[in-house]
Amino acid sequence: MTITRPTGMVFLDWASCTVQDLSEFGIIGGPQSEVKWQEWAIQISNNSSINGVLPDPYGFSTWQEWAERLCATIG
Repeated sequence: MTITRPTGMVFLDWASCTVQDLSEFGIIGGPQSEVKWQEWAIQISNNSSINGVLPDPYGFSTWQEWAERLCATIG
């Protein structure tokens, strides 16, 4: 499985792609704003259907850093 890389994307566009990319693992709600990106991202990190140890978004200062680590972990 692969997910969309965040390179050159704004958060809301990348997050929308990621929701679609991970739809086979259940419903992941879309984010409301970039300001609360960690609150949105934790639902992915806590999804036990996705194989692997996923990065904790609260361990990153930017959504881009977390997104790159997530992409590296998943695919």
